[in-house]
Amino acid sequence: MTRPLLLIDVDLPLSPEHGGELLILAERFELAWATTGKGEANGLIGPELGLPELPFIDCPAMQEGAPGDTFWKTQYVLEYAAGGPFAWVDDDITAHDRAYVRENHLAAALLLHVDPGTGLVRADFDALADWAAAL
Repeated sequence: MTRPLLLIDVDLPLSPEHGGELLILAERFELAWATTGKGEANGLIGPELGLPELPFIDCPAMQEGAPGDTFWKTQYVLEYAAGGPFAWVDDDITAHDRAYVRENHLAAALLLHVDPGTGLVRADFDALADWAAAL
């Protein structure tokens, strides 16, 4: 089985310790950036975290009128996942996004809202690892 995607928003507070945790998760996930900066994250954030160059979602600039009151990025996340399992960490995920994904994506999906003030915490890394192990 192919590993699920782990789609990472980068406007969350991220530190070198997070990079180590993400590298551990890379044993279970295919990591990719899910940010408006697209590939810029590879030059600006990846090196600080000790991450290799990662693929990214090539979504257009922020847009209004996303389907079903979802966050504008949600439809592009689903396109990138291409029907496969994925986890997505972002500070803009809402119940509307979860409902939209449940209705429009048949594979397993974990949408993990992360507090923008604290960023990823131990419980988030554990939840991601547990979710991937259960697939």
